[in-house]
Amino acid sequence: MRGTMVGRNTLAASLLAAFIASALAGCFAAPDAAAYRVVGTDGKGAIGFAYDGHGVLPFDGNITIDVEDVNNTGQVVVHGAFDGRQFDVVFDRFNGLKDFHDGGIVSGLREHGDSGVGDTSVPAVDLDVAGWGTARVTVDGEPLIDPVNGTAEWAAHFMVVRNGFRDDDTGTVWNGDRSGPYDPDVPGDATTVDGDWEIHLALRTTDPSGGPATAYHEFDSNGEVNSPAYAETHAFEARPGSARVIINATNYSPTGTQTMDLDFVLSSPSGEELESASASPDFGETVMITWDVNLTEDGEFTVDVSGSAVQGTYNVDVHVTNPAVAYNFWWEDVSFS
Repeated sequence: MRGTMVGRNTLAASLLAAFIASALAGCFAAPDAAAYRVVGTDGKGAIGFAYDGHGVLPFDGNITIDVEDVNNTGQVVVHGAFDGRQFDVVFDRFNGLKDFHDGGIVSGLREHGDSGVGDTSVPAVDLDVAGWGTARVTVDGEPLIDPVNGTAEWAAHFMVVRNGFRDDDTGTVWNGDRSGPYDPDVPGDATTVDGDWEIHLALRTTDPSGGPATAYHEFDSNGEVNSPAYAETHAFEARPGSARVIINATNYSPTGTQTMDLDFVLSSPSGEELESASASPDFGETVMITWDVNLTEDGEFTVDVSGSAVQGTYNVDVHVTNPAVAYNFWWEDVSFS
């Protein structure tokens, strides 16, 4: 039996008729129903919340939610293309870290915004059903690693929303008079549309207690120079974030007269030169170079070292701080069955 379809720009009269027809057919999931099967199409997504609509991209694929509220069981499955990559999500481990999570799956809840329940990251929403737990994520068939816990297990939260808050066309989250984007610091100033159903799925990095977190990584490499034509490349893996690179070059020439001349170049995974500097320490001297760099790519960064010395050493120390990552996906057309 095909279920009810609700979605963009639905008229109140059509909604009422659809609700009545579905209820009579026994297909529509009432707020206190034990089992739900919901499918979302017409998807979009963003890394971060993209309140102003910047960074919103199409998600070419569906979400299927098949869960039981009473037993806190079931699964949420996502399969589709986003930003040129294939995303696959299986969300089937539900848990209630907070009382209002009701064991992991809950129905008939008002959350977020100025509701006093949950955080203010999005406007207050009337949830037909929602769930919290962990999801396994792969991208192009490879595990997408949460940089905090080092696995492909991501904190996950899905919501089936009766009053949509994303602009159907741009994905913008508007403030109350649509003069600008929603501000989480002013949670009562928001635009939502009753009857504009949406499905939302958030995937976020987590600390061991289940809250959002940042990842801090350190890379350390050393080199010894005793050549008139020295060349070496030091590589480290990183994703977008902020990095501090500290380089120390020390001249240990045995006679105390020979010079040490080294060049250092930091490059991105795409080959863009991000920073460069030279060091020419005298005998027994250490020269320190410090770079504070905003990393905007994901992949292997390199520090190329070249130059000459009779005898010397250097150290490349990299500290990378990655902000908490949030993938937000949503679907504008919602079908119950």
